[in-house]
Amino acid sequence: RNILMAIEASYAAASSLESARHSVAVYGHTADHDTVNEFASTTIYRFKGFSEPFASVKNRFEHFFNHAARYLYNNDDELAILEVSKRFTPARNKKTLIVISDGSPACYRGPDIRSTAAAVANIRSRGIGVVSISIEKDAVRPNNQIYGESFNVDNGDPNVVMEVIRKIAQF
Repeated sequence: RNILMAIEASYAAASSLESARHSVAVYGHTADHDTVNEFASTTIYRFKGFSEPFASVKNRFEHFFNHAARYLYNNDDELAILEVSKRFTPARNKKTLIVISDGSPACYRGPDIRSTAAAVANIRSRGIGVVSISIEKDAVRPNNQIYGESFNVDNGDPNVVMEVIRKIAQF
């Protein structure tokens, strides 16, 4: 359920932000953990690249929405946001990473709120803004701890896209 809510929120946010002439890329991630060999891995999926028009990638969103259980079943937000932030090239215009989150950043290898918050601080220290959209009420409190209350919005708010645009304007 959380995965489907995240895909819906990212679809709506990306579509609206691109309509407002923002350069948008959308990535998803999943983590896997082998309990026998103590091996953990994180896979990043590109739903939309910065140079791809939104209209040309709608089928990717639909595919992941229809097959989410096959691809997206665990999360490691710390590693994923650090990896995705590497795709932000230095430029004169502002860059903002929007994280759609269930407020539970851990996979079996053990990242938690503190380590994810440290990753967010690292990204911000490089001049990249970070904003979170909490996909449900239970996610708001932990996401406030990770991203900061002024950089987290609740997906239940009907004005969430406008709120995200306001947050982006702060950077």
